[in-house]
Amino acid sequence: MAKILFIHPYAESSFGRQSIPLALSYSTLKKEGHNCELFDTTFLDNSILLESRPNHDEELKNKKFFKEWDNETFIKYKKKGDIFFLLQEKINEFKPDLITFSFWGSHLHAEGEYYSYHNGVQLINNVIINKESKVVVGGTIPSSDPKQVLEQNSKIDYVLKGEPELVYADIAKNLDQKRSLNSIENLNYLENGKLISNKLRPLIDPLDQIPDVKMDIFDDRSFNRPFNGNIVRMLDFELSRGCWYRCTFCLSPFQRETTYNKAKNFRREKGIEKIIREISSLKKEHRLEFIRYQDESFNSIKEEKLKDLAKEYKDKVDLPFIIEATVNTSTENRIKSLAEMGCVQVGLGIESGSERIRDEIIIKPKFKNKQAIEVINCYKKHKIDVTAYNIIGFPTETKDEVFETIDLNRRSKPSRFTVSFFQPWEGTALKKKSVEEGFLDKKYEYDDGLNLGQQGGSLLKLDTMTSEELNNFHDFFYYFVHTPKKLEKILFFLIKIRLLKKLIINILDYFIEKKNR
Repeated sequence: MAKILFIHPYAESSFGRQSIPLALSYSTLKKEGHNCELFDTTFLDNSILLESRPNHDEELKNKKFFKEWDNETFIKYKKKGDIFFLLQEKINEFKPDLITFSFWGSHLHAEGEYYSYHNGVQLINNVIINKESKVVVGGTIPSSDPKQVLEQNSKIDYVLKGEPELVYADIAKNLDQKRSLNSIENLNYLENGKLISNKLRPLIDPLDQIPDVKMDIFDDRSFNRPFNGNIVRMLDFELSRGCWYRCTFCLSPFQRETTYNKAKNFRREKGIEKIIREISSLKKEHRLEFIRYQDESFNSIKEEKLKDLAKEYKDKVDLPFIIEATVNTSTENRIKSLAEMGCVQVGLGIESGSERIRDEIIIKPKFKNKQAIEVINCYKKHKIDVTAYNIIGFPTETKDEVFETIDLNRRSKPSRFTVSFFQPWEGTALKKKSVEEGFLDKKYEYDDGLNLGQQGGSLLKLDTMTSEELNNFHDFFYYFVHTPKKLEKILFFLIKIRLLKKLIINILDYFIEKKNR
């Protein structure tokens, strides 16, 4: 049987996260008897992969968006040693037929997918790979321009476009039989400098045909992560794939419109029986206390199906969980079902408090600010915490529109909130627009040095505010939300005086803590 080395080049947090498509590809190959191993950088000294960008989750904690947790729990896990040497050691010892990293996923976490590819490239470029071993990379970013990826990275043999699970089964079969991979659907490769793009196999539909997921390839420590200040057992999972929305900052429209040519079955859901079976097994095998569903639009499940799922889930699984949702799909009936099912937290995509930004720039499903407030109140009424997700630094966004975002968070009073810098990810419509209209330097047209991260800053050139003003909005977002509206412009002025920043933080911390007692 074939020997496959998966690389999970994770460096964005001190704690672990599971790649859902990696786990599902592994499960597919394991069922067919292939020999799979994992090189996971999570618990290694991976600082070289971060380069100059900050640790994403540490930044969220430092900006007071997350509760403090004991990071020593994770830091002590770190194995010292040269990460490239350790990978070389793994390759020499395992002698894989296939080395692969970066996977097409239909779940939220563009930053994770982006760095899965770039970190992986950095790793393979610092090791020696036997010419008998094939290197395959996938994911939205390589899929957006396979020719560029292959020309820039001589160690990459193939780019896998689209959903990977069943393609890996074909790859492993051919490797086992010592046959070429050139005829396998979804693969792209160079032949005499010319790009050969094999046809795409259809979307996996129904999803139930994928073998039940196994997560045992991941280090057991990767299931420990912070939640509300505590360390709990949790993993990432999906019940559905695909999203119908057109959000210009998101990768999903590219996947749907460009790669799969507006496929009418782009959004798919697992059957209730499979959902219950898989999660029951994962809960038992990994001693889970929580699960995080990374579905792009969890609440797109029809109300009747969600009601049926809630009953089965509560009776047979009874595992608290977190979801991601949109305002427009958060009906009271769905919220009631989620509460009955055991939902404890929802990440709600607000993005901006400006209707102009939402409707004209990022093209989110339409909602009024009043509706967002009502939805947040409804979740809280049913004892489901809400984390409001916000993004600033969009093209043409003004300072007053950022203040609108702040005010929506102030008035809606979510359980917690976060803010990120808009990042023009490869393949998104808003990246293309940013380059065309001069907000983003042309040198970034193909992903050149785009490595600041959602908490690291903005690469855009905005004529509506300075970089310092945008950074201040980000760094002081927590304090702006907790400051009365009539004082927000005074705060905006005062934090421009660098010598006052630390004093202002201390004063605001005192009053916020006093108010929350």
